[in-house]
Amino acid sequence: MEKIDSVQIPRAEVNKLIMNYLVTEGFKDAAEKFQVESGTEPGIDLQTLDQRIRILEAIQCGDIQEAVEMINSYQPELLDDNRYLFFHLQQQHLIELVSFYIFTNCRISYLLTSFLVFLNAEC
Repeated sequence: MEKIDSVQIPRAEVNKLIMNYLVTEGFKDAAEKFQVESGTEPGIDLQTLDQRIRILEAIQCGDIQEAVEMINSYQPELLDDNRYLFFHLQQQHLIELVSFYIFTNCRISYLLTSFLVFLNAEC
């Protein structure tokens, strides 16, 4: 434990770590303010963060096709160069389709069952 306490981490390194976190997590406004206050460069153009956030939101909402279209419009070579990423996006799209199919069928089954119970109660 004494070794850890004796380690001195330069302020610039801590600032880079904080900036990396802000950019990675999509906190654009905070990253811009931190850049001004600390003088730490983000390593990317912060204007592209809005695009990244929209893509992330589309993926989180299950709209994988929309996310792929946005990726192709913002960085057309990304999915061509990174087939592994494209595969995982397609895999997630399949999961979303199956999930939607199961959810829809469960709702239909529930509605039909409820309707049949209602009909039996009326008879």
